[in-house]
Amino acid sequence: MAELVAELIVRDVVQSAAFYKEWLGAEVTDTAADAQGRWIWAELDGGDGTFMLIAQDAFVAEFPARAAQSPGGACLVSRMKASEVEALYQAAKDKNAVLARDLIKTDYGTTEFALTAPEGTILLFSGKSVS
Repeated sequence: MAELVAELIVRDVVQSAAFYKEWLGAEVTDTAADAQGRWIWAELDGGDGTFMLIAQDAFVAEFPARAAQSPGGACLVSRMKASEVEALYQAAKDKNAVLARDLIKTDYGTTEFALTAPEGTILLFSGKSVS
């Protein structure tokens, strides 16, 4: 199978790219703009893989049958060490980030919390405890 890359439908590509840079360290590697110079698409490198952002109106222009498609209908998972999750959770609280879920310890051995991205996507940080 070829590489599978997520493309997230967002309201504002610039705002969303800034969010993923802050919380995932993702760097913009490519963009496309409309006639007014507004970013309508971006590709980001998250370190272990890439993902894309597309403005909702640009998505609808490509796929008119999906005009009712809402931004934010996804959950991205960032896997890391449990200690990193706990430190990032504290940083999120210190910055008054919009939490989708507080820090929890799951019954399947992970420490997790989730943020809500500007377009409503859930960004879940999950880490296994090192024994």
